Amino acid sequence: MTRSWNLEEGCFLDQYGEQPLVTARFNFYPPCPRPDRILGAKPHADASAVTFLLQAIKIKRDLSVRKIMADNLCPTKLESKSKSVQELVRNSEEPPGKYFYEDGVHGVLDSSLPVLEIPVIDTSRLTSPSTSREEVEKLRSALISCGCFVSINHGVTGSFLDQIRSVTTQFFAFPMEEKMKYSREVDTPEARREILQEHTTKLKVIVEVVLKAMARSLNLEDNCYLEKYGERALMQARFNFFPPCPRPDRSLGLKPHADRSAITIVLQNKEVEGLQFLKDDQWFRVPIQLPHALLINVGDQSEYGEHPLVTARFKFYPPCPRPDRILGVKPHADASAVTFLLQDKEMEGLQFLKDNEWFRVPISPHAHL
Repeated sequence: MTRSWNLEEGCFLDQYGEQPLVTARFNFYPPCPRPDRILGAKPHADASAVTFLLQAIKIKRDLSVRKIMADNLCPTKLESKSKSVQELVRNSEEPPGKYFYEDGVHGVLDSSLPVLEIPVIDTSRLTSPSTSREEVEKLRSALISCGCFVSINHGVTGSFLDQIRSVTTQFFAFPMEEKMKYSREVDTPEARREILQEHTTKLKVIVEVVLKAMARSLNLEDNCYLEKYGERALMQARFNFFPPCPRPDRSLGLKPHADRSAITIVLQNKEVEGLQFLKDDQWFRVPIQLPHALLINVGDQSEYGEHPLVTARFKFYPPCPRPDRILGVKPHADASAVTFLLQDKEMEGLQFLKDNEWFRVPISPHAHL
């Protein structure tokens, strides 16, 4: 793919790192007595880099796919030929050049960054009839001013959070061969699997409480966010380990980013800081305020406030020699609250789907759509 665009062969691979996430999913769709009325898989775009599909041999389905992948190329295991970051640190080795900023560009080490004063919300008060209104107003203020808050009295005991930290530490201490076994759930020890499942269950309760409170803070129905994401909303757990870096002044860290989720729940390290937030064009460091508190950040899907996220995108579509065979922009719904379009003054191309029929959109030279 990179060669087809005249790029360096390793540019995609370098983006995803030595151990990118590979997920296997197996689906079974039994015969349906009312397929004309039943909801199936929603139209969607894959959020992955590439997706491999192995279809059933005998059963024909109405599968609309715009990519063809070879079923014998799907990796079931990722073998790392180079040393892990932990091994480099353990052996006091300098990171490889691909982990460094380009020549002339260096990372910024600034321990003097100002501290971000993050509001503290008592989550238990969000569900109490006597205190809910006052705490919801505090939540609203926190999300408008900061976009995140520290959650206390969230229903997860400090001892259980310490247990999660312990399990995570144990995992990262394993050799690489042992870690690779855990890429499949069936290989995860029963005790560890039970802890992670309990962790997920507890977080789901917190998510429900927070989303309902966010809805009330906007004078919306309690369940409006929850109904939007459905009964089986996607929830992902990620455990990160950042070993000491011998060249932090030159090494690439986690890139500045916005969470694409509805909300993100962060359990910080009890001793080592590192989290930073960008607010009003100024970077702030996030202190470890309370060891057993949870930091909750509102993601792009549910961000609101006085300064909502606004993104500008400029696109150019050159003449195509084979428009009858070339894939263009996939049919999609905009994930934004509103989208403003300034069309080309001479070339049409925009289409809308209405009542199961596609329509072309004529040009309005000096108007926004």
